[in-house]
Amino acid sequence: MKCLIPLLLIVVSCAGLFAACERSSDLTNVELLSIEPSQVTLTDTRRVVELEAVGGNPPFQWTVADEETGTIVSSGRTAVYTAVSDTGGNIVTVTDERYWTATVTILQGSALAISATDTTIATNGSSSLVAEGGTGSYTWLIQTSPASGTLSSASGPTTTYSSTGAGTDVVLLSDGESSVAVTIVKN
Repeated sequence: MKCLIPLLLIVVSCAGLFAACERSSDLTNVELLSIEPSQVTLTDTRRVVELEAVGGNPPFQWTVADEETGTIVSSGRTAVYTAVSDTGGNIVTVTDERYWTATVTILQGSALAISATDTTIATNGSSSLVAEGGTGSYTWLIQTSPASGTLSSASGPTTTYSSTGAGTDVVLLSDGESSVAVTIVKN
């Protein structure tokens, strides 16, 4: 009987430790916490974005890593981020009542544009195209079908358009967030 009492005390002490932890039944039907949209790029023409906490348990607390780059004003599940500086990046974090967190990176830059050495070229000519602004994940494509030219590269910050015959081609530049086009005319 003397051996049974210390063993009983150990079992009761261990049960008390686990009573403070979340029970698995507390975690059923709980959505993981995330932020929508999950990717954000702001430009000189788009300086504000509304964010939403998806899943998780209220109340929510929103924070921003660098207040000199952007500010956050929140109301429950939603928050409005406003860019303060023209360039850079920032991280917005939302935390719920269980201290679960989700983050989104906000990229800030200028609007997407194409700089071309020439938009009117000879029938056998070429023009260098340079991507400016945007997110930096650039893809190039000749939108005209059938095309009367080729591109030296389908991705990256630069490409060269080379004419393969008469006509006009529209070259499209996309960064995943927006697209712009330039028309190449051959004479």
